[in-house]
Amino acid sequence: MKMFWIFDLDGTLLDTLEGIAVGVNRALVEVGAPEISTDRVRCLVGEGARNLVARALPESRVGEVDRTLQCFLSHYGKCQFEFSRLYPGVRETLAALSGHPMAVATNKPEVFSRQLLEWFGIASYFPVVVGGDTLAVRKPDAKYMTEVLDRLAVKGRRGWMVGDTGIDIQAGKAVGLSTLAVTYGFRDRETLMAHAPDRLVDSFEDLLTLIQG
Repeated sequence: MKMFWIFDLDGTLLDTLEGIAVGVNRALVEVGAPEISTDRVRCLVGEGARNLVARALPESRVGEVDRTLQCFLSHYGKCQFEFSRLYPGVRETLAALSGHPMAVATNKPEVFSRQLLEWFGIASYFPVVVGGDTLAVRKPDAKYMTEVLDRLAVKGRRGWMVGDTGIDIQAGKAVGLSTLAVTYGFRDRETLMAHAPDRLVDSFEDLLTLIQG
């Protein structure tokens, strides 16, 4: 039985932090709220666009989440390609894994996820892409992950959930998958270790050690 792979997108396959920060701050400016730092955005990413903008707004502006979200989606859609890049080794490693079933499971809106995968020429590796707005639930909900597995049509649990946040680790554990955390993404090693992943790697190419031997 082949090993299968489920990947997070932001902070795992793609470095999208700058683009997200640009989109957030353009939205905040449009609604008259103060901008926030890129480091602050880094801490807020991971639980979907709505939660991102809700946390970016001052507490006194919580009633403006819907408007700010629409502004963010508009601005980010225009700047996402300019400010995103593949992490080193992603293209080559995906090619080496291409005989294995692979999916993207992300809390990013599905349309943006698919657009970025196409833009960087790696969409063909992922017959399954499930975004944060694809279902009524999102990572780390077990129902979300079960749907990803069903769409990937894999039997058993001989697979890995690969991501850069505690949400990804929790998502894999929720359905009995092995979990692998990458240390080059949006969370530091100490934060990741607190969620007890099965393995940590410092580069995307290190995934290949799991299929060798």
